[in-house]
Amino acid sequence: MYVPLGSIISAVCDNTGDDGADAVAKVVRLINTHGPDYCNLADWKFLRSDLSFSLTVGTADYTSNGTTYIPDTFKRVLAAYITDGTERFPLNEVGIGVSHNPSIWGEADDNQGIPSQFEIPRLESDHWTIRFNCLPDAAYTAYFEIETMWTEVTLSTANTCLTEEHLKPFSHFITMERLAQQGDIEQYQIYKDRWHSPMNPEDSILNRILSTLVRKTGRDGVYIDMGNTMDEQKTPEDYNK
Repeated sequence: MYVPLGSIISAVCDNTGDDGADAVAKVVRLINTHGPDYCNLADWKFLRSDLSFSLTVGTADYTSNGTTYIPDTFKRVLAAYITDGTERFPLNEVGIGVSHNPSIWGEADDNQGIPSQFEIPRLESDHWTIRFNCLPDAAYTAYFEIETMWTEVTLSTANTCLTEEHLKPFSHFITMERLAQQGDIEQYQIYKDRWHSPMNPEDSILNRILSTLVRKTGRDGVYIDMGNTMDEQKTPEDYNK
């Protein structure tokens, strides 16, 4: 289901007509350099993951070791809830302005109950910390739906974070960067127009792949980074219609 790095390398090399060792090395660098740009185009489903961990009675702060709580590739929380095993309770993320306001949170260590809010402060010493607004008064399990970031890959046999439906559009995306690197302006323009043309946006590769986000399993809102669409005439609202 996940796309191996080698499949993307082969596609880009075929598109650009250069599969030498130096070309392959450059393509790998382009993939890892611009992979995050592709990920930032929309809220892709392949970036979603989940995690859960048990809350200990009397403990409000949980520091991650990179695997136990929050993975290194963590980007943001999409949804969360807490359960005691029989009932679910809402769990909402707040910012530092709320968690550090004594009139709202107070001192977590002075309050005990069912945590209803959490904060994930900035990354410190390669570790994430999750802070809850009160000390758990019983054993609970917290569940999170999260969005992750692009994971760098270098071995051709290793899988990327991309799923199969993204092989062709992502390969096209990287091909544009490779053609620009090669200085092939004519082919670059052809690929750019196929990616997203102001004259025919509905038939563009970008539009077709974005259409996968409007299925019932997708979320209602889709945000597009217009700096990467190569078309300043469209607005994010156009892609939500």
